[in-house]
Amino acid sequence: MLCLGEGGTGKTTVINAITDTFREHNAEHLLAKTATSGMAATLIGGETLHSWLGVGIGMPKTENWLDKGTKAAREKCSKNISGKILLIIDECSMLTSEFLGLASEVISGVRIKDGDVRRHDIFAGLSVILFGDFHQFPPVSRSKLALYQLTNHNKRAVMGHEIYRRFTTVVILLKQNRIKDSRWMLLLRNLREGACSKADIEIIKSLVLTTDGCNKPDFNTLPWKDAILVTSRRVVKDMWNQSALLKHSQSSGHAVYVSTAEDQILEGNDVRQPSMHEKVVIAGTKVEDTKRLAERVELAIGMRAMVLLNISTDADLANRTRGVVKDIILDPRESDTNRILDDDGRIVLQFPPILIKFRPDLPTDVRFSGLKDGIIPIIPSEVRFALDAGGGKKFRVWRRQLALTQAYAFTDYKSQGQMIPYVIVDMATPPGRGSKLTPFNAYVALSRS
Repeated sequence: MLCLGEGGTGKTTVINAITDTFREHNAEHLLAKTATSGMAATLIGGETLHSWLGVGIGMPKTENWLDKGTKAAREKCSKNISGKILLIIDECSMLTSEFLGLASEVISGVRIKDGDVRRHDIFAGLSVILFGDFHQFPPVSRSKLALYQLTNHNKRAVMGHEIYRRFTTVVILLKQNRIKDSRWMLLLRNLREGACSKADIEIIKSLVLTTDGCNKPDFNTLPWKDAILVTSRRVVKDMWNQSALLKHSQSSGHAVYVSTAEDQILEGNDVRQPSMHEKVVIAGTKVEDTKRLAERVELAIGMRAMVLLNISTDADLANRTRGVVKDIILDPRESDTNRILDDDGRIVLQFPPILIKFRPDLPTDVRFSGLKDGIIPIIPSEVRFALDAGGGKKFRVWRRQLALTQAYAFTDYKSQGQMIPYVIVDMATPPGRGSKLTPFNAYVALSRS
């Protein structure tokens, strides 16, 4: 089944109702809830589809991957899949046909081994409901691999596309429960369908801050004082966050710390400090190539922050989780006497803090000994990645860093699925040759509040 609807029509409410029904019949163990992103998984009390299947972020290349995978992966698959009668996959717009094919391969493999299943049925007879909105973002950097397109002709993608075509039972949620302004609701619906009227365009133009006659809010007082910027331009996002953090530091008196990543070079079973050449290569590497752990992370007590990795969906710490930094516990190796200040007065740390006390915006039922209710500890994450040293040689890096960033502004991709009461939208064209705003950029950004 497909359950589709624009933001605010109650897709999450339906998932919660399904969960309650299973719970009332003492059958919650028969239900699996997953999503394509950590934040979406947290909101429904589930886990990412990657994690549930025991698959890493990369796509397994081999066929019969389950038989050739690690023992831990096979055991996790079997534990999660065996005995289930319904699988929910949320935020399906970001699911690729290739990964849907892989999911069917893994699920069918486990269920066939368990016996007593319909071997030739899709997912070996497991019922699946896809929730989402195909007017929102397609798979990140892989829009041509969306479920509804067949541009990749490898075996898994073809299989996944064919499976998607068999989702012939479709429920479309129509009643808008979140947006109360009927005219704005009509504008958004016209926008998502590519049918904006001249009147819609005039409304959008009237909201442009540089337009004469725009009813500009007071950005120095609440609620607009805490408005979030949503932009497709990363440079703008970074500049806004840095400026907002400096403003927070000046008004609160809390120092700004710069958490410097702890990097070491892996050589077999040994580790060593990077050479000067290796440091230069590391410094010039994009964060996408360091598994999203940045070389420098700025933070301060009281700072609005967002989690960048799926640290623990069980503890409500998923990618895109927003909240406030309540305290910063420095590494004991940090020296007060050798403390370094940069040109802007920020304290440059030698090592990442050993602990961040973080309060998520959404209430959490998870409790940690020694911490107040609602506070979740965040420790530095660890990743490994390989870089090109030149001359055909590579070197491997072990990095330890906080998976956090400021949350005064974020990209439109990060905003998907988020409710933002007061939002400033940057609709400028992204930099780069051939870059352009898509209908996805416009609709997702304008429909956040």
